[in-house]
Amino acid sequence: MEDRPVVSTATEEPSGPNHPAAEHHMRIHPVILLGIILSSGLGAAPPAPGKAFHAAPDPSSTIFLRTDGSIDPGDLLEEVGAQGGRGLRFAVDRAVLTRGAADLDDATLDRMLARQRATTGRPAPDPRFDAYVKLSPGTDVRLLVASLAEREGVVMVGRAPAPVAPPNPRPLPKPSIGGGDLESLQTYLRPASEGGIGATPAWSLGLSGSGVSMCDIEYDFNDAHCDLPPITVLGFEPFSPYGNDHGTAVFGEMVSRDNGVGTTGIAFGSDDLYFSPTYDGTTYDIGAAVYRATAAMPEGSVIVLEVQIRGPNYVDNSSQDGLVPMEWWPPYYDSVVNAIANGMIVVQAAGNGAEDLDAPEYAVGNFGHHPFLPENDSGSIIVGAGAAWPNCWGVSARSRLSFSNHGSRLNLQGYGNCVMTTGYGDFDSTANCDYSSGFSGTSSATPIVAGACMLVQEFARETLGRNLGCQEIREILATTGTPQTNPGTGNIGPLPDVMTAILAIDPPPPPCAADFNGDEVVDGADLGILMSWFGSGGFAGDLNDDGTIDGADLGLFLVFWGPCPE
Repeated sequence: MEDRPVVSTATEEPSGPNHPAAEHHMRIHPVILLGIILSSGLGAAPPAPGKAFHAAPDPSSTIFLRTDGSIDPGDLLEEVGAQGGRGLRFAVDRAVLTRGAADLDDATLDRMLARQRATTGRPAPDPRFDAYVKLSPGTDVRLLVASLAEREGVVMVGRAPAPVAPPNPRPLPKPSIGGGDLESLQTYLRPASEGGIGATPAWSLGLSGSGVSMCDIEYDFNDAHCDLPPITVLGFEPFSPYGNDHGTAVFGEMVSRDNGVGTTGIAFGSDDLYFSPTYDGTTYDIGAAVYRATAAMPEGSVIVLEVQIRGPNYVDNSSQDGLVPMEWWPPYYDSVVNAIANGMIVVQAAGNGAEDLDAPEYAVGNFGHHPFLPENDSGSIIVGAGAAWPNCWGVSARSRLSFSNHGSRLNLQGYGNCVMTTGYGDFDSTANCDYSSGFSGTSSATPIVAGACMLVQEFARETLGRNLGCQEIREILATTGTPQTNPGTGNIGPLPDVMTAILAIDPPPPPCAADFNGDEVVDGADLGILMSWFGSGGFAGDLNDDGTIDGADLGLFLVFWGPCPE
């Protein structure tokens, strides 16, 4: 297989004394930095035999350093090593420093930060003064952190969060459906009345996500999968310690091909698709992947964050308990705020930690960073895991699954279990054409909400002539969705209902506006009249008032079918 195309997001060489991005990896000593934080989701399995993968990141001694720009992080580290004792000199001489957002050119990043400041009215942290520093075994990490914290110009320094291992998916028995079309098993596509998000009725209106760009952010995906369209990799070739099934499954829910075989993505019509990897074999940095995606895509695009990190209650790798949304880490939160300020729709997994994000421990510590409080809302859409329709795993549809994080900060839910999609091979193990019926967790829930955003964004562009902002689309979907079942177990929000959402954007004509012959019923006679006007304008059949009678008006006409209301 040929190498997949990789597109650099830089358009010019970084330069200037105030921009340390001019040097991506500052090698104080040739030691490989193996990474820091792990993206994971329920459903991410170890690689199958024969699949290429890379060693897992070693988190034992990676620190994060942010300065205020008055001093370069690398210069500061060297200064501490030169002026400290033997232990500090040893640590610095063998360290590897990797800068934040180093693969973006200065002009692009300057523009993105300027827009963030103008939009938010607040300072915008510059990732060029962020650094992840991998220290060799035996380093006194506490001593180095304490020495750096005392230095003028240091804004933040401390241990970077460590990786966690993803669990296996939970496959289901294979139903007998005949043929190779699996769309009937994708219950999340169905109308809201049948437990889904209303993707299929939205398709009947001509919506398919066409023209809406999307980028998934995580470890890797299978770019050779038979049911996925072309996807451009941003920045660098991904490295993954856990195979590529997770990303493959995520893409399948959103954009798998509409070809009558396999699955069909919610927004199958999108053809401007990206993947921004988080790990290059040296550094794991979710924030850099977000900046890269923001720089690459036009306004109104959707960024999907399929990642979670350790929170204050995380214990060990024996379970996912205590994992939280990536916004808990301040530099990652900053990248999300920047993306939204630059017109992106950011949809992120709430995490599978079974945590109440309203608990007191989320309002203390953490470098004074408390993203789940209302006053610190980034504006992103945080997605919890609800039970699939009708009662998969014996759990009532749209009720919170026990592992899902919950709280007032969560906005929407998606199916957190029993999701049919591409990858893994528990349903069909054909090489590069495999499928799963058990993709789960907030990992499976998040792309369902992201796909709904893509359909609604397409409709808004066609109807309003503009993009919806992230908080606009969040509000529309949250207020029009199908309510959560048993919300007393912890809020995860409603399940999106695309059809109700688009009616909220463009309210329908008054009752019986499609009764063109005035006989108090919308029927075949009225349909004949509508079709006689098709392609023209200036008639009553222009139900959406866009100047032309077309398929969109036909879709609205069918909504009115039947007797006029009294």
